[in-house]
Amino acid sequence: MKIFVAVPTYDRKLCVETVIALLAEQAAARKSGDHLDFWFVPGISLVTVARNQAVVHFLESDCERLFFLDADIAWQQGDLLKLCRKPAEFVGGAYRFKSDPEDYPVLWPPGEKISTDRNGLLSVRGLPAGFLCLARTVFPKLKAKFPGRTYKWAGKTHDAYFHASFYDGELTGEDTAFCSDWIAAGGEVFLDPTLTLTHVDGSRSYTGCIGEWLKRRDS
Repeated sequence: MKIFVAVPTYDRKLCVETVIALLAEQAAARKSGDHLDFWFVPGISLVTVARNQAVVHFLESDCERLFFLDADIAWQQGDLLKLCRKPAEFVGGAYRFKSDPEDYPVLWPPGEKISTDRNGLLSVRGLPAGFLCLARTVFPKLKAKFPGRTYKWAGKTHDAYFHASFYDGELTGEDTAFCSDWIAAGGEVFLDPTLTLTHVDGSRSYTGCIGEWLKRRDS
């Protein structure tokens, strides 16, 4: 499998933990016969534009999956590849907020019991875009659902797959809006609850597995 790993980094910096995880994943990919194509997006202050630029380059490539990775996320070796092999068009992992007590930026289905499907995935309303795997099929479906949603950047017209949204009196992030658009287009947002991810904040790291957290929370 060929995977396009896109890393937005406005300040041109990557956490050491992220670099270590990337090197370990590259070694795992060599052993499994997979290929990781890295594309860093430095110096763009609007993360919406950075993500949209990554989509452009992904669609011009011959990669099968687009993997969005934030520059402050680390993971266990093999888990990036594991996520990309899931039979889902839109699937991600959830990392902790950079705060205590432990909690995660996931939007759960209202009034529904949380349960895994046969692939071990949870269907959710929204999750963060910092450890997210997307199939090529996601983008033509979004473009068909939201035709004409474009913007000008550097003298060219681009599709606004990622955008900030104002809804019901609240301003949402680009990842929440992206998930909402995908659901509106008839898609489903999946979360792999088995991943242990680390969210780095300077000298402090916040590590957790949302599946284990859910078990503790609901016990």
